[in-house]
Amino acid sequence: MLSELLPEEKRRLHELEQQYFSIERNKGYSKQLSSDIYIKLSEMSFRLDEMEKLVVKESKIKRDDYRR
Repeated sequence: MLSELLPEEKRRLHELEQQYFSIERNKGYSKQLSSDIYIKLSEMSFRLDEMEKLVVKESKIKRDDYRR
């Protein structure tokens, strides 16, 4: 299950990075976009905590790989 979640989280992270870079390029960013990024980061933090719980159940070798 964890191996299925990881690619999706990487995709979400990439989208957040693109939004952040967009804000940086356009210094006159909207508060809505900034708020959206904050919400998405909070959601990602929650999902990372959930993934960490799954990682603990994996073998030592897999745990190290997943954490990287």
